[in-house]
Amino acid sequence: MIFTTERLVVRELTIQDAPFIFNLLNTEGFKKNIGDRGIDTLEKAKIEIETRYTTSYPNFGFFVVEDAVTGQAYGGVTLIDRDSLEYPDLGYAFLPKFNGQGFAFEASLGLAKWANKKGVTTLCAIVQSDNLPSISLLKKLGFTFSGTKKMENPEEILDYYLRITD
Repeated sequence: MIFTTERLVVRELTIQDAPFIFNLLNTEGFKKNIGDRGIDTLEKAKIEIETRYTTSYPNFGFFVVEDAVTGQAYGGVTLIDRDSLEYPDLGYAFLPKFNGQGFAFEASLGLAKWANKKGVTTLCAIVQSDNLPSISLLKKLGFTFSGTKKMENPEEILDYYLRITD
């Protein structure tokens, strides 16, 4: 377990989460706002967990957000140290039926506080300029617009937000 909130447990991703990851990565919102990862089988979800999500981000990573009582996975939050960005990148994705209930805010704020305890005082976030719900959430979390960033895909230019704490 990484941390808990009143309603949520945020924990490390495991191979047992493959069915959840398969579902999350294949939602319309994930594909539109984050990208199509090509995870079209449960086996590919397992490979993605083993080769990318649990090994590629030392000290950070992909964390499952689940109900504190039932253990049902709602979504995930990420803290990724990308070569293309100056600061660790905070991200989130939730299954559609759990949107609009404050879970992304609660888990993301908890992750920002967790990172701060580890000495990370500046976080960034990248988002498509037309993803208004995500931009609203970033602002509620204390992020401020700081320009745009060209990503690995040369045609991809994303809005860039920063959150600085003490």
